[in-house]
Amino acid sequence: MFDEHGKLRTVFELYEPVDYQDRILARAAVPILSIPGILFLLLALTLNRLVSRAQVDICCRIKAINDLRKRLESFVSSIAVSAARESGAGSDIP
Repeated sequence: MFDEHGKLRTVFELYEPVDYQDRILARAAVPILSIPGILFLLLALTLNRLVSRAQVDICCRIKAINDLRKRLESFVSSIAVSAARESGAGSDIP
């Protein structure tokens, strides 16, 4: 407190109970921690869904390729199939 001449005469200090400050910090920490946590969870779920869809697509394509390979092998001899496998990509098949 100051006197009529503006000189400091008394100092008061006010303290809050510790549990009051803990509650303030806890309320402030909830959004800080929960929002990134929720966003991370959404990202993980989205990535899981995308990877699952991609895996299903890959499996379907592999099945289609294997079915096509089996059908083509029914039209040519096993010697021709072996020759095609042994020749590299873009090379002539004897």
